[in-house]
Amino acid sequence: MRPILTRLARALSILCAILFVVSLAVSMLLANSETRLFDAAIYKNALKSQDYYARMPHLMAVQIASNLASPSPASYYLKFITAQDWELLINTLVPQDQIQMISEQSLDSTFDFLNGKNEDPVISIAPLKKILVANSAEAVSQFLAAQPACTIEQLNAILAIVTAGGVLEKSMFCNPPAEVMTSAMPAISIVFESQIAALPDTIQIVEQSRLTLRDSINKIRLLADLSLLLPLVLLALITLMAVNSMSSWLKWWGFLLSLGGALTIALVFLAAPLASLAIFYAAAQNKSMVVLQLVSDGLDVIQVIIQQVTFPILAQAFVITLAGLVMVALGALVGRRRKSTI
Repeated sequence: MRPILTRLARALSILCAILFVVSLAVSMLLANSETRLFDAAIYKNALKSQDYYARMPHLMAVQIASNLASPSPASYYLKFITAQDWELLINTLVPQDQIQMISEQSLDSTFDFLNGKNEDPVISIAPLKKILVANSAEAVSQFLAAQPACTIEQLNAILAIVTAGGVLEKSMFCNPPAEVMTSAMPAISIVFESQIAALPDTIQIVEQSRLTLRDSINKIRLLADLSLLLPLVLLALITLMAVNSMSSWLKWWGFLLSLGGALTIALVFLAAPLASLAIFYAAAQNKSMVVLQLVSDGLDVIQVIIQQVTFPILAQAFVITLAGLVMVALGALVGRRRKSTI
């Protein structure tokens, strides 16, 4: 009976050992990633290192133009301003440090939402509105200068419509002669300022319908944190079933830790491309134009983020592997000394 129990204990020990190695690698990836992936500072550092803030005007322009696709009557004329026009205005009028501030506030808002600190992640464009209103004449000049030159027919049609109190169509926007601009600029600036003022101060980043997505993410994060308990339980079981001396303890733990650390290192290199796919999938699920644009235009930034997330895991895995090998060597040394004293 006893030999059967011994063989059973050994078989269970081997099974637990296999499960320990796999669970240790997976739990290290999950627990470390959960901590760092939801830290806004990681993303800010990556954006700064890749000079990504210089590309932000394009993203902001796309988001503003998208939100104006179905404008209210108060912002009627703004729907004629394309994403390219908005990008030109932002690049010309908004300082780089202001763009960085708006971008970082957007990141903070997004991750506060994911971390349960707020329920309404938004981009604040109030500073942008203030700058455009304060520089309305220059903004109008920049916008009209990018349009085709006005023809006599267009000028006559515009004059007739404005005199009658009507509204202009998109095809009527053109670059008037300098003498016309000089006389018309005060009136045009007033209209532009009122249109900008009608814009909302914030733009929603995540749809309210995506709150269930955050709940799902929180459940996954909880499982990631709890995953570290499994290898600890398995290691305790192995110790109870297989360890009967100092030498065997050092060898069992040493082999398990070194194999678990080595597998973690291998998984990190495999996880990097998989993480890129996961980020693209999450962005697609969000259905936010600015998030999709951010991901598609920021492959280099994504790689830096992945490196910042995985580097601590690699360092930990290396230390665990090294510690395991040292324990194996000490176990062999203790075993030899024990034999020599018998």
